[in-house]
Amino acid sequence: MCLSSKTNIPEIAKENIVCYKIIERFSSDEYVSPYQRDRIIFNKTIIASKPTKKFNMMPTVDVDLKTIIGYYIGEGFIHAFIIKENAKCSVLNHYYFLNFEGTTIVKCIIPKGSRYFISIDNVEICSDRMMITDEIIYSY
Repeated sequence: MCLSSKTNIPEIAKENIVCYKIIERFSSDEYVSPYQRDRIIFNKTIIASKPTKKFNMMPTVDVDLKTIIGYYIGEGFIHAFIIKENAKCSVLNHYYFLNFEGTTIVKCIIPKGSRYFISIDNVEICSDRMMITDEIIYSY
């Protein structure tokens, strides 16, 4: 999952931020993240892995206007959705061609003091740390 932000400078969370993450059931009692395939450990604050690519924050350019309209934020941050309804829509829009049985949306908390970015369209959020709770919002 990737995100385009208006800035390449992260915000600092002044308080805990609630968000919603899509995860996938890997086995009867194990879940993984859909893109990085990292094992999910519930109710423990995890720290994002360091980016493996040299340019993790690439400018997003409007070719016609020749201006930077945002920054692509990829690896090195844990991605989620600000509103649970947007997470549900994303599942339906991106997984519709797959058998998405086991796809699950869970409540997450970005802890106070974490670095984070919000997408240009205010739909997604990503942070350098996140607690993925075991509170299931929706399961397919």
